[in-house]
Amino acid sequence: MQAQQRNSHLIYSLHSSGGSGPTSTTPSSNNRSKIRPYRDRSVDLLQDFSMPSYSSVITGSPDGRYILTAGGYKPRIRVYDTADLGMKLERHLDADVTSMICLGSDWGRLALLLGADRRIDFHAPYGRHHEIRIPTAGRAAAYGPAAATLYVAAGDGRGAGAPSPTYRVDLVGGRFRAPLAGPEGAGGGTCVAPSAVRGLLSVGYGNGALRLYDERTSKPAAAADVGAEASAVAYGPCGTLHATGTDDGRVVLHDLRSVRPLCEYKMGGRVRKVHFHGDGIVLSGDSTVISAWRSKDAQDGKIGSSLVHLEACDGEGAGGFMKDFLVAGD
Repeated sequence: MQAQQRNSHLIYSLHSSGGSGPTSTTPSSNNRSKIRPYRDRSVDLLQDFSMPSYSSVITGSPDGRYILTAGGYKPRIRVYDTADLGMKLERHLDADVTSMICLGSDWGRLALLLGADRRIDFHAPYGRHHEIRIPTAGRAAAYGPAAATLYVAAGDGRGAGAPSPTYRVDLVGGRFRAPLAGPEGAGGGTCVAPSAVRGLLSVGYGNGALRLYDERTSKPAAAADVGAEASAVAYGPCGTLHATGTDDGRVVLHDLRSVRPLCEYKMGGRVRKVHFHGDGIVLSGDSTVISAWRSKDAQDGKIGSSLVHLEACDGEGAGGFMKDFLVAGD
């Protein structure tokens, strides 16, 4: 499929014009200039890149080749190969997927958190390898490769009653480790994320509490309050910046060397995901909008405008693949 730009609009041609374009995989210096414009103006389509009713989770493999999606109805997962531009496999499940994590460089080792069913499924290339049960419903899961540990934030997340712990599964020993106890009255964890360079684990709770645990000692290393239910957490590449998305549409940015937050960015609804892209750029998204902004653009602790502002085609948050973004929706 080729694209043409007319009057500042891109027009995509779904009909092949005969030639398939240059196909040399090792171009010489003479024809490299001819191949590059074709690649820049072409679009590759993934066949059957959809779900029957809805998509709940979408992620990419660490090697960048595979796209993994979960949705329904009935509950299922699909793996797409971007090299072959098609679906590699489809597997049906017993419950909806809350979190999907690649434990290796590709899709060969998967951990699926089936939160409503209080179960974690481990999948291999040949199918489901093993399953374990957790005492309470899981709301989010993350993998810490340094300790080979799977973290599951569990509980009702409503800020009432005894707090539910954050479960830890040792994937080397094949057993549960002692869970991380949350603050009193938090009502359980709602989001979790490990740091790749600092040895810390962030857990957000339903009453707005935020705890940073030291993975070596399993004790809280820092604490904060973001004022509303924490819905997403993420660490920056350097490990000193930390972003927290909230249920009331705010993204709170902290420097771990200071107690006070650096700045806040306001979204239109519940923040579904936060992510650091490069140095100093934060990506945040709710059900309809994805924004990219810089923390250094803050004035009086607030971010006035964003670098990029992407909106869904309709009000339901349509799914699709946009440059570096993988978005799942109804």
